[in-house]
Amino acid sequence: TGYIAARQSAYDTEAMQAYLADVPQAADTRDALQYAEAEFTVQNLGEVRGIFHDYLQRAFNGEMPVDEAMAAAQAAADEALEPFR
Repeated sequence: TGYIAARQSAYDTEAMQAYLADVPQAADTRDALQYAEAEFTVQNLGEVRGIFHDYLQRAFNGEMPVDEAMAAAQAAADEALEPFR
């Protein structure tokens, strides 16, 4: 898979500069980091996203008031995450 430095300063070392000279495509990962963003990461991420999406849609569709939909989403997400607490 190639080598990815653990932090930006590692790219300034002689060893990494030599590696990048031999394998220039290894810099692609570093260069892509400027476009990276933080991501919501929890156990059961797919389930929690699905819960949020379902209740958000209910609020958008006028099926539930926003505050009730978000409270219900929070309660459902808490229940889904309970085994990991």
